Amino acid sequence: MLVTDDNYGKASGSVAAVRGLAAAGYQPAVAFSTPVSLAASSRHCRRQIRVPSHRAEGYADAIAAELESHPYLTVLPTTDIALRALGRPEVRFIDKSRLARLAQEAGVDMPPTTVFASTGGLLEEADRLDYPVMIKPTVKHAARVAHGPEDLGWWSGKPGEVLVQPFLQREQEFGVAGLVWEGEMIASVRQRHIRTWPPEAGSASAARTVPVDGEVEARLLRLLDGYNGIFEADYMGRYLIDVNPRVYASLRLAAGAGVNLVGLYCDLLRGEAVDRAQGRAGVSYRWLDADLRSVISAWREHSMGTREALRELRLKRGTVYAIESRDDWRPTLARVRYGLATGRWRRAYARD
Repeated sequence: MLVTDDNYGKASGSVAAVRGLAAAGYQPAVAFSTPVSLAASSRHCRRQIRVPSHRAEGYADAIAAELESHPYLTVLPTTDIALRALGRPEVRFIDKSRLARLAQEAGVDMPPTTVFASTGGLLEEADRLDYPVMIKPTVKHAARVAHGPEDLGWWSGKPGEVLVQPFLQREQEFGVAGLVWEGEMIASVRQRHIRTWPPEAGSASAARTVPVDGEVEARLLRLLDGYNGIFEADYMGRYLIDVNPRVYASLRLAAGAGVNLVGLYCDLLRGEAVDRAQGRAGVSYRWLDADLRSVISAWREHSMGTREALRELRLKRGTVYAIESRDDWRPTLARVRYGLATGRWRRAYARD
């Protein structure tokens, strides 16, 4: 299996995919162009392939050439940009304006959404928005919260369409991940997001699995009609926020809950029969360095007391970690190298 690692120093989903493939008896190879690849650093990676940047014209050709030169089952893209570069049909789910129409047809609720053809149009309406609002590019993940017109300056000059939605309470956030195949939900895991990083518009840094909800799954299955593969969907209460039709950041939690999504997907690609699988409830997950920042940020802003912060900072037995592993420590070292090289950790932990 060929796994892409296109997210410089931060691709925890790629690491989880490599480990999951190896656990299921497959031989993962990693294609990357960045100075540091967490997935390629894994001891389970059987082949490392240098390719052009996923933003470059030669990226798709390099991936195609690699697929032709070795007997791969398929390629597992791990970013939206890679999906678009490879011309995958599931890109229909990552265009948020298109996703809203698909969700409506499937009976899935999404927040009230206003789409602006350009950021200039957004800025023109700055005084008429009902703050706070969540602002997102229609085809990227760089979401930001605006609490007033003064917060819109960051978007000035940014290209492309953007959409505006109400800012919803994050304590109601959860995710549903799984594997769909030929119109059936083969595997599913539901996780409640405890903390995120960045706090207002980020990915899960701490989560716990909870029992699956058959009604939510049935609606997702209608939404994903015609798609075969791994997915992850984010919700705020009853509202669908995002769909990732690919390997996703917290993939390792699914494996920790007893569902090896990448292994099951490969088995299906080979024509094997697989049993229906559901993740067990009560399994905890942390994206460690991001969660440390999330806890420290909450403590500094006095939304978390000192005693609670100290309790949450502790490493807990039985927790599934996004990157850290005693048996596969090199991705952790690569993550540290990334943090030191970019200086992002120093800035994140520094007091404003």
